[in-house]
Amino acid sequence: MKTEVITTPIVVRTYSEAEKQAITQEFLNWAIPRAQIGNMTVTSQYFAHGAGGRGDWYGVTVDGRIQVQELMTPGYNAFELHSLGGVVFYTSLDGSTGLNENFESIASGYSTKANPEKKITKYLLADTGNIYEYGATGKSMIAFSSGFTEASDDGQFSDDSYLPVFQQSGDVDAINKLKEIVRKYQ
Repeated sequence: MKTEVITTPIVVRTYSEAEKQAITQEFLNWAIPRAQIGNMTVTSQYFAHGAGGRGDWYGVTVDGRIQVQELMTPGYNAFELHSLGGVVFYTSLDGSTGLNENFESIASGYSTKANPEKKITKYLLADTGNIYEYGATGKSMIAFSSGFTEASDDGQFSDDSYLPVFQQSGDVDAINKLKEIVRKYQ
């Protein structure tokens, strides 16, 4: 039996930080056994950065820009999509599977934990109930900020053409799970 994406629309609204954390945690709890089945590790550490400016951080998806950190410049309404959180799947250097939330530092990113020869995949959980993903190997995916950039201090977007584009995920089970979780907050 082929699984299909649930098509019941999600009401898009603004979520509190506590709601975003709860949604991400519930999705992460679902993702842990999935990672183990695939001999992979999963973490909710999908985005972080060191020093930066005053602009909002975002990624580019096939459906527009997705805000991953709001610093009010240019602000919530400047984005087509908003991240509720995310998870990252990777193959561990030490062979461990399941959950790993312990990283050395923002500066080292995934470099001390993830095998750079294997694909590292970020899942962005969007407020629309969709999941966007970006996967790469090697140095292009070592940083927690890989795949993202920030708006300028005055809220302007630069040329986004150098950024990878987060594609609509084909992981039907994951999308359905996210929609199930988000519906609890409707």
